[in-house]
Amino acid sequence: MLELKEIEKTYGPARVLDCVDLVARPGQIHAVVGENGAGKSTLVKIAAGLVRPDGGQVLVGGKPLRTATPRAAREAGVAIATQELTCVPARTVLENVFLGHSVAAVGSLRRSSATRRFAEVCEESGFSLPADAVVSDLSIADQQILEVLRCLVRRPKVLILDEPTSSLDEDRADRLRILLRRLSEDGTTVVFISHFLNEVLETADWVTVMRDGNVVSSGPTAEETESSLITKMVGRSLSILYGDKRPPAVDADTVLEADDVWWGSTVRGVSLRLRKGEIVGLAGLVGAGRSEFARCLAGAAKPDRGTVRIAGNPPTRPRHPGRMIDAGLVMVPEDRKGQGLVLGRTIAENLALARPETANRFGFALPGRLEDAAREWIRRADIRPPSPDAMVGQLSGGNQQKVLLSKWLACSPQVLIADEPTRGVDVGAKVAIHAMITEAAASGIGVLLISSELEELLGLAHRIVVFRKGMVVDEVEGEVTERERIMTAAFGAAEVSS
Repeated sequence: MLELKEIEKTYGPARVLDCVDLVARPGQIHAVVGENGAGKSTLVKIAAGLVRPDGGQVLVGGKPLRTATPRAAREAGVAIATQELTCVPARTVLENVFLGHSVAAVGSLRRSSATRRFAEVCEESGFSLPADAVVSDLSIADQQILEVLRCLVRRPKVLILDEPTSSLDEDRADRLRILLRRLSEDGTTVVFISHFLNEVLETADWVTVMRDGNVVSSGPTAEETESSLITKMVGRSLSILYGDKRPPAVDADTVLEADDVWWGSTVRGVSLRLRKGEIVGLAGLVGAGRSEFARCLAGAAKPDRGTVRIAGNPPTRPRHPGRMIDAGLVMVPEDRKGQGLVLGRTIAENLALARPETANRFGFALPGRLEDAAREWIRRADIRPPSPDAMVGQLSGGNQQKVLLSKWLACSPQVLIADEPTRGVDVGAKVAIHAMITEAAASGIGVLLISSELEELLGLAHRIVVFRKGMVVDEVEGEVTERERIMTAAFGAAEVSS
């Protein structure tokens, strides 16, 4: 159904794809895996007409695309949801779903037809979003579901998904995987990129592994394991993703005290303690209030009630991120591109954003200080390319995340909040980010870790606090044996005793 033949692509001196072949058959779920920078996203964007190849051919249903354009790919039956969200924030869900669709005419929607088709897709997929909601008001997870729904209204022959579950909780991720299986049974060819290797092994029929712009293997998923895929992806064995936990000292001081924090109906009376050198995980479903609570602590949202005390200082009600940063609390946001980084600036400039010592007394950045401050963190975080002058917008997702994490660690904070720090990064970058977090805790920083990946919380956190409906419903030690208890509390399936 989809065939990519001898695809080549270069950007300047960098050869991104080197004579790559890929074949996806009707009804097949075909996974593509590899480290960031391996060429995966570029390859599927070429299949969807979003990127023009320098050489090679794209065939859909045995017929070559006339031109390498999105329109030609759509007309051939190819639909894609890219890793980077492409919704129009100021428009409604319904308007976004039908952008470029035949029911959209001269800038307006034939609303009855669109509403009817949207309702059908929601029912068929098992996902529902309010049609009149403005996209900017949706969570990142809901926007990712919106990208999928926009593909499904076209009834594609080939559905391409780039990191479709990267911001979804386990419940939504499971429902999406069930949907993909149902689509494949109906004859739709599904091609998806994922950094979650367990998801690949559970969902895909076939897996293609890429490294450095080349296909290193392609075959049945049943013949692979997580270990074998990692070895092929990175060219070496990564036996563990998480190092040994180093518990905080028994007499470690408390660096964060949150008491009775309320914010509308989203955060309801949350209290929490965090000790020096401790990693506390915040678990729960999307919408459970974890990120909203973190934003209250960081001053990005103004709580209605409650106080926060940092490292023994007088308690305060957060009102501004700058004040909380000065007090020693920093936050790595979930949306690194929208809220964390300036993509049009260099690594050095991004690393210096929160460090006034890199500027003179008039507030102007000093190039020498910028570069000196950046080189040490580039080395420590293994940011690639290792150049302070590299533009952040041109880095891979994993390296962008390293820059963002480094920016805040360079401030020597008392408390670090990391919201989905490994969302959408490859296994190599994930190992590096995990190491940065554990080293930060070992240096005495208290860490609040928010992750929709339960395995990550169990692997890194000393304690896990479970949120549901804006409240803390359970607190457990971060042990693998606690998986069932955490999920039971998150779903509210039964009363859980503390």
